[in-house]
Amino acid sequence: MADIILFRPKISKGEARSLSPRLPLGLLFICQILLKNNYKVKIIDEETNLHWLDDLDRELNDSTVCVGISSMTGNQILGGLRFAKIIKGRSGIPIVWGGLHASILPEETVRDDLVDIVVRGEGEESFLKIVTALRRGSTLSDIPNVWWKENGKIYSNPKDRFIDLNSVSSLPYHLLDCETYIRAKRSSHPNCKRIFDLHTDRGCPHRCGFCYNINVNQCKWRGLAAFSIVEQIEYLAKKFSLDGINFVGDNLFVDRKRVVDICTEIIRRGIRIAWHADCRIDYFAKYEDSFIALLKKSGCNVLTFGIESGSPRILDLIHKDIKLDEVFRVNEKLRKYGLGVSYHFMAGFPEETKEDLLQTYKVMLKLYEQYPRANFLGPSVYTPYPGTPLYYKCIEMGFKAPQTLESWARFDWDEKTCLPFIDAKYAKWLMKSVNVVKSTNMAKRVPGLQWTGFWFKFRTKIIVKFNIIGPQPEEYLIHFVKIAVTIAKKILKAK
Repeated sequence: MADIILFRPKISKGEARSLSPRLPLGLLFICQILLKNNYKVKIIDEETNLHWLDDLDRELNDSTVCVGISSMTGNQILGGLRFAKIIKGRSGIPIVWGGLHASILPEETVRDDLVDIVVRGEGEESFLKIVTALRRGSTLSDIPNVWWKENGKIYSNPKDRFIDLNSVSSLPYHLLDCETYIRAKRSSHPNCKRIFDLHTDRGCPHRCGFCYNINVNQCKWRGLAAFSIVEQIEYLAKKFSLDGINFVGDNLFVDRKRVVDICTEIIRRGIRIAWHADCRIDYFAKYEDSFIALLKKSGCNVLTFGIESGSPRILDLIHKDIKLDEVFRVNEKLRKYGLGVSYHFMAGFPEETKEDLLQTYKVMLKLYEQYPRANFLGPSVYTPYPGTPLYYKCIEMGFKAPQTLESWARFDWDEKTCLPFIDAKYAKWLMKSVNVVKSTNMAKRVPGLQWTGFWFKFRTKIIVKFNIIGPQPEEYLIHFVKIAVTIAKKILKAK
């Protein structure tokens, strides 16, 4: 029986569990400090546990202090609300919400009847103080980063300093069935069989207009020391027989010296492991050969970059702060060293035109022709998320934002409605062309199917040169794959 129950709702829609679940690292950070203070904690991850109601029956009891729910904007909110409704029907214990959505819209979140308390931003220290106050029956009025309701009135306390990541002890992985996450296939590690996510930093000093970091982390970066990172890699690699590490922090490469120290120590200890991380184009464009060689020698085999658009005008609009000549210099460096790469693109930004998107397709083609190993994520359709600079621009252009927690649950990156800042005729063409480019690229990302890159090149060239989208057989293929995935999920559910 648990003192605290922490719940992560499913990210994807449907009843089956995720085929590629990611570790709930945010909840593990919360658990670490709770366990240190002698609280019994249970994590329920709907991504991997289809029978979580059985776990809830076992863990929820009269001594349970509260439950916590962590959610991003979108479908996760719906799962969180279902969980909260069950709790309300069984117990009067407080329901605490955290995660990105609650951090960005704390007041709107706490207004919901299925929310009692909201933790804004980093929750490690604040959540511990909330649990302690609830157990003692004392007030929340002196706890930073907290919004709560009392007698129908909403109260809030100001944000506190960011925590020192180096003060965090080892994460309590024993609370999870880690094998479920380790065995999940990752497109970032096509040749690895046992991969683990590792969180080493928070925040980003840059100003991309679509990113949550400006609001939540205030453009402040902080990272775990290099020695501690390598200690974790070595421990986890031995404990779980890993062959891949996925760095999932906000920006691994902010501190170049720290990266050098990480790579040097991995090599010195003889740790043989492949690793992946995200990087910025403007960073990598400046890296000298010796640094790139060090990355590869330490095990770096794939990097992911956000380019977002091939239009200089749109890059300026979204404050990406990169240049297209840097993009091609980076691609050539990656080709030279044989490093795998994925580039992320988006479509449908406010003020974007058909010509802007055609420039994006031209850039994708040039990158592929320059380096056939280049993979592309997207283009994904831009969705205005709350708290980001572009979100407020969309409001000015007529976008009507959801006004309740539940309505935000039905608003996510799968949204296909024609948003008011996109011309209706262009929106229709955008969706069709994006479906072609995205689907033809998906196949060549699958190990063993890289040869299908010719079809991506052919279909994209037809769109760019002749403005012809034509029939979309790829949609039938994707439909077939979705059916196969659904069947696979049902088989997994039956197990």
